[in-house]
Amino acid sequence: MSSRTIWDCAARPELKAILTKLEAHFGPSLCLLPSDPEWLTFCVFGLTDFALLQALERERLFGADLLRFQVLAQQRGKERGVSIRYLPDAAAIDGACSGFWLY
Repeated sequence: MSSRTIWDCAARPELKAILTKLEAHFGPSLCLLPSDPEWLTFCVFGLTDFALLQALERERLFGADLLRFQVLAQQRGKERGVSIRYLPDAAAIDGACSGFWLY
């Protein structure tokens, strides 16, 4: 089953390219998790969320567009997964911290 069947690409087309890169990079280990429609939340079997966040940063899957994305992972907590949100304009970028963050 494709991970796309769980997440509606049409709702957030700007995240579709990122999802395609994640699928290509992590293959069947990628698991999408339920989340707010504004966010793409996922985990990768065999990686902790911290290790996944490091892998995303190291692999540069976002390229020069990293400024337009907020990538979050919990340091402590019961929820699993890394969450990605697209920041569509300068106001959104100013109102949120783009890049990779542990919280």
